[in-house]
Amino acid sequence: MSKTNKEITLEELEQDDSFFEGLRNEEFCLVLGAGFSFGVYNKNREFPTIPISLQFVEFTNTKFKTRTKEYQAAASVWTERVKEDETLFKEFINLFLVDEEKFNYQLFSFIFSPSWHNIFTFSFDNVLETIQSKSSRKKYPVRSYPNYPSDDTEPNIIHLHGLLNKDSTISDIVFTSKSYSELGNENHDLYDVLYGDIETRKRNLIIIGTKFNEQVVFNKFFHGLKRKDIKIYHFGFENSDVKE
Repeated sequence: MSKTNKEITLEELEQDDSFFEGLRNEEFCLVLGAGFSFGVYNKNREFPTIPISLQFVEFTNTKFKTRTKEYQAAASVWTERVKEDETLFKEFINLFLVDEEKFNYQLFSFIFSPSWHNIFTFSFDNVLETIQSKSSRKKYPVRSYPNYPSDDTEPNIIHLHGLLNKDSTISDIVFTSKSYSELGNENHDLYDVLYGDIETRKRNLIIIGTKFNEQVVFNKFFHGLKRKDIKIYHFGFENSDVKE
């Protein structure tokens, strides 16, 4: 992958005809992080919006009177407490399930306007599935860790780290220290799909709502991208500029 990294303004992006042509012609894969779901109301009574990493840490400390500082440490707290009281896992799941009655479908429906080759997400919330439930656009099949079939050729929503629903268990998501360790050491089929899209099918990437703060995820994601001419448009939250 090329080492070239530059920031461009939205005004400059507006002049990039190839960017918009690519959106129309399925030349991009979309990659979403937890920031995409920021502020979305959930079904948890104690913390009413889907948390990003820092919020999850803060809520964990408040709920369990702990002093963790990192996401994986907070995840370990939940893992241990769920072992002691299984009813807590329903509370955990509800942190990431959308409250459909409060959801702004119109605001989020834009995400399906382009023709994506695939949509990859690090989140295990059901925001994308909720948007699709009332969308008149093409429906993307949903695949998720750990049971994603890597030979699928049609565009999908792919949950790289799992997808939660009311019947989930903690082993269905990349959440515990053990699962993060396995992510770093094993060849997950889900990431192979991403690598194939970039390396073989010559797709480019648009990334929204993730800073890749966890080193193991950063390594797993980027070290498999070898193509020299790949274009990655990374939309962050710090300002209105775009990293290309």
